[in-house]
Amino acid sequence: MKFGNIDISEFKKFKDQIDKMNNEKLDEFMERLTRQLATIVLSRAIFNTPVISGDLRRGWTGGVDMAPAVYVASTKVEKAGKMYSILLRNGMYYASYVEYGHSQQVGRYVPAIKKRLVNPWVKGQFMAEKAVVFARNNFIKIGQIELERFLKKNLNV
Repeated sequence: MKFGNIDISEFKKFKDQIDKMNNEKLDEFMERLTRQLATIVLSRAIFNTPVISGDLRRGWTGGVDMAPAVYVASTKVEKAGKMYSILLRNGMYYASYVEYGHSQQVGRYVPAIKKRLVNPWVKGQFMAEKAVVFARNNFIKIGQIELERFLKKNLNV
C-alpha cells in the first residue's frame, strides 16, 4: 500500500513477523538466555573454586571433567510462571564449608597437612556467590547479545 510517498509494506511485514512470534518463541529465547547465564555462572564458580585434588571443581559438573556449556546443555530449564531457572550445585559434601567458611578445633593435628590447626575459623571462598554477582553485573550486556541473536533469527532484522 502506498500513501503519498510512504510505503508501509515493510512495516506490515514487520508487524506480521512480530505476530508470528508466539509464546513458544519467547520461551525458546528465555531458555537460551537462562542457559547462557547458567554457563557463565558455572564457569566462574569452577574458576573460583580452590584446587587441592580437583574433586571440588569436578563437583560442579556431577563429579566428571566436563565443559560448563556441555553440562548446562544437558540440564533441564525449569519454568515457574514467568521465571526460568537451572539448578547448579556442587555435590561434594564439604562444598558449603569451602563456600561459606567453617570453624575448626585449634590445636588439632591434621595428618594431611602435617600441622596443627591454629585459627578457629577458616574464611569462606564464596566461589558460587562471586559467580552469581559477576553474572548479575553483566546481565544487561549478556541479555542484549542474546536478544540481538533472537531478533535476527526470528524477525530477519
